[in-house]
Amino acid sequence: MMQEEAPLAVHYPKAEEVIAAKEYTFRIMTRLPGPVEISLDKGPWLPCRPAIGYWWYDWMCDGEGEHVIVARVFGEDNEIAVTEPRTFIVERGRGK
Repeated sequence: MMQEEAPLAVHYPKAEEVIAAKEYTFRIMTRLPGPVEISLDKGPWLPCRPAIGYWWYDWMCDGEGEHVIVARVFGEDNEIAVTEPRTFIVERGRGK
């Protein structure tokens, strides 16, 4: 039996990924029409931009250490899908 694909997923960053760059672009996949928003470290919801079949958010890495991303998408009939929180790490001078 095939597992059904989630309606929303954070493709990048991967869980526990180490980001060494000053700028990073998050990639979100959804089967729902959108729009898509992300929240970083329990902050406000930020709008993503659609392009080439994904939703993207360009981020200026504003501090070293652990960060958490959550994404949400608005679908038809006021449906809202939300991802589980995903932790990633900003560490200058090092990357995975």
